[in-house]
Amino acid sequence: MDSREHFCNICGGPLSNVFFESTYDQRLINDDASWLRWTRIVRPNFLDDNVPDDEGAYVISMLGTYHYEEGRIFRLDLNGLDQMADFAAWDEGFLVHGECFLILSDLGMLSKPIVTQARELFLRMEMRVPFSDQSVINWGDHGLYGGAGLFHGHRWIPAGGYEWLIASPEDIPDFTELLDGSIDDELWSDTKEDTVDPFKKIPTELCHIILNMLPSESIFAVMRASREFYQASYSLPSGYWRSMIVNRMPWIDFRDIRNQLGVDVNKIDYKTLAARLTEATFTFNGRNGPRKEFLCLQNRRRIWTCVERILADIAESVAKKDIHGRVSNGIIQASTFRMVTIQHRDSLLKKNADIYLRPDLTQHIPPKKLTVYFETGSSIVGIEVLLEGEASGLLLGHRTNFLQSTQFPPGAVINGFVLSLGPRPENYHEGNHHIHGLAIIVNGNYQNPHARLGAWTDNDMYHVLCARPLETLVGFTGQYANDGIVLFGIMVADLITGTPGYVWEMEDDVLATTRWTGHWPSPDDDPGTLVPNLKRVIIGFKTEGPVQFVHFRSRIIQSIQAFFPFGFGVAIGGLLFTFCDGTQELVGKAENHASVPNFIPDTILFDPVGNQRITAISVTCFERPEHRFPWGVNSIAFVTAPQGNNLILGYRGLQNVFEQPDSPYEYHGAWRAVVGMQFVIEFGMITQLGLVH
Repeated sequence: MDSREHFCNICGGPLSNVFFESTYDQRLINDDASWLRWTRIVRPNFLDDNVPDDEGAYVISMLGTYHYEEGRIFRLDLNGLDQMADFAAWDEGFLVHGECFLILSDLGMLSKPIVTQARELFLRMEMRVPFSDQSVINWGDHGLYGGAGLFHGHRWIPAGGYEWLIASPEDIPDFTELLDGSIDDELWSDTKEDTVDPFKKIPTELCHIILNMLPSESIFAVMRASREFYQASYSLPSGYWRSMIVNRMPWIDFRDIRNQLGVDVNKIDYKTLAARLTEATFTFNGRNGPRKEFLCLQNRRRIWTCVERILADIAESVAKKDIHGRVSNGIIQASTFRMVTIQHRDSLLKKNADIYLRPDLTQHIPPKKLTVYFETGSSIVGIEVLLEGEASGLLLGHRTNFLQSTQFPPGAVINGFVLSLGPRPENYHEGNHHIHGLAIIVNGNYQNPHARLGAWTDNDMYHVLCARPLETLVGFTGQYANDGIVLFGIMVADLITGTPGYVWEMEDDVLATTRWTGHWPSPDDDPGTLVPNLKRVIIGFKTEGPVQFVHFRSRIIQSIQAFFPFGFGVAIGGLLFTFCDGTQELVGKAENHASVPNFIPDTILFDPVGNQRITAISVTCFERPEHRFPWGVNSIAFVTAPQGNNLILGYRGLQNVFEQPDSPYEYHGAWRAVVGMQFVIEFGMITQLGLVH
């Protein structure tokens, strides 16, 4: 790990409040942020050598504090100096807020012994840890944590208007104003007249069915939009709306409301109260909600959603293990995985499935058959593998009547998968795709996959997921909804040492394994031998576009030309690689803004005779004074060998403060030769780039 800050692995929030004074509105946070510093660490119980490798082998500590300045350590120091103990964050365990752990424990783990909670939580965290410079667990939500992930940088990045992200979830707000406002139905005065109601002819019974299926926000939105739904809601008893508050808003403790009701309990319009509570906990575009006095509830709702995701992940993994009864603790502890984002889904109706192809570290059960199931429109909604000697298959997703299958040769070993998301559309929208094709890599034959199931074209977006040398693929994993697979990943392990295997960086939609190309696989290099080193630019949104992989294929670079569609010095929108054999490859578009002069230094020349090659890069980004984030890459410095000089492409101004990183990327020797580059093009500009070794 580098010197990056660490964050809570339950809510994604900061572990300290020392950086907020100059940025956050103190009238909003007051002492609310003091809860952030009280933390716990989930870790192995290595202090007791006599503890067996099962229950009791992991612990959740008492409350302590996190110290970034002293080496990013968790300090258990509340019982005096004589009992003080320090633990290295991330290396020796995973940090969580004390209050976040209480919510997690109360919500879904309270019936389990604390040692069982520790074991299940630690093992799942260890399997979800990103192998990169990230310092927070990725629970399958791209590290967003309901909005907190957008402020993960070298340190927590505080910004005015986002105070709700650090408000104490345990604070009890004053509900008096909401209660007073719930006595009448003034809230519904803006309900649409039936003359513009698109649901005018829907029967009342059907309205009730629809209302029961909607989340609270959608219920009140449709009631305001439709006079028919509004009228139908009158026939629902008060107890229905009261139960909505109790059961469908679990982040609100109804006991707190009841204690403030007093003698006016019979006067409360629970329908309006439920609507006002929904409004009070709503955040618009990720910013503080309209009711500043309810920031604590807004954050509690966010944390509650994070906790539900974590508990579902733990429950599904444990259930899968128990159902098949054949997966050992050893293989679970030695495995790690990362997920490919197929579709963004905030719904909690997703399910998880961990499909282990090996029951333990020593036994290999060859696959016999793999089947993919399709929904209308050719998208894959289920993947099922049948292992030798087993009566039933292991399924990720759903079965349908539309399917394709492939049989494996005796003793086959699956090394990886290639997902085809179909051709990249012109109006590409991140994270809104379906799996159209699945290729299976078997027995180390990366050049010729054993089978390609589904639909494939010459211009597909691919995700390549395979075990690297010294690793073994032990299974695949994913999340799925009713209409398809939304995340997919592989699980690998180092079976020789029994330690977790290294998987290509999967953060931000597995950009390091994504290839947007019409010619996969490469004829020169096996995917398992390539080492991507993609670096993202810290801009004001999560980038999850496809990666364009430029493979040098043993060709010698002659020149690289840059294009500036927004004007010179703003952001690079395209790069043209010219090779000595006369071939060219274009990244992005070869378009310049009309203001770009013809004489600008937009091309760098290499020395083919001297075998000048790229060994490292560094980038700078265009600064927008009105924004706290840069916009895109406007300069790339190529460090070359054997001369060792830098070739600078683009504009590198002295006032540019957004250099990513502060020094060039790590150098690599001849044994780690650069064989290509990767780029992410979004909004017409380069937002991420990196080398492939």
